[in-house]
Amino acid sequence: MSVFINDIKVGDTFSIREKADLLARFSTTDSSNFTSALSLECIIRSRTPNGDIKGLTSLQDENAVYIQQVRRDYSALTCWSRERKNATAVTIKLNVLYRPNCSLSTVNDFQGMEFYRCHCDANPNPIIYSFTANGKVIYNYTGNQISSDRVFHGARNITCSASNGLPSGYDSIAVIHLPETNESRRFARIIVGIVISVFYTLTGVLIFMRYRKQKTQEEGYTKTMIREV
Repeated sequence: MSVFINDIKVGDTFSIREKADLLARFSTTDSSNFTSALSLECIIRSRTPNGDIKGLTSLQDENAVYIQQVRRDYSALTCWSRERKNATAVTIKLNVLYRPNCSLSTVNDFQGMEFYRCHCDANPNPIIYSFTANGKVIYNYTGNQISSDRVFHGARNITCSASNGLPSGYDSIAVIHLPETNESRRFARIIVGIVISVFYTLTGVLIFMRYRKQKTQEEGYTKTMIREV
């Protein structure tokens, strides 16, 4: 999961100031523009600060610093100061980006045709999907489903993954293990039958050739005996 705010770069600071007495400052805390760690600093002059990050209570000191793992449903971080007569708050808008987390299911259309559909939770949405059968890529395009007709006979598993352009490319891989079909078993039996048939045919030919050779030798021996007599 990643956070990307206003094209902020590593080491940059994004600040909002209101009423000159409250400053909320956001900055990244690791070495990537895409980060799952945030630092939100509230600086409040001559007041006891209070802060709120989705229900997280602040530290009661002059400069409160919060580091929070960002959840996918976060849309903003808020720093606020409350007094008896008024309250001041600063909000930083968030757009939480994360790589696809996918699952794979089998569906049928109204005509009964079977499809494999890749469902992915991602922000932004996936821009490309990839399907494999037994590790071989059979589809790599923008659509999130393929017909079962595209899966070659004998395939034992189907996988799908997706990319939405965030670093690291394809993230989550979903797998469906296919049962051995009657057609696969029938095909295997045909192959076994052909092998057995070839074996017995070759065996028969060898036996016949040995018989002819032995017969020829016997006839030659008989002719030799008659000639000597």
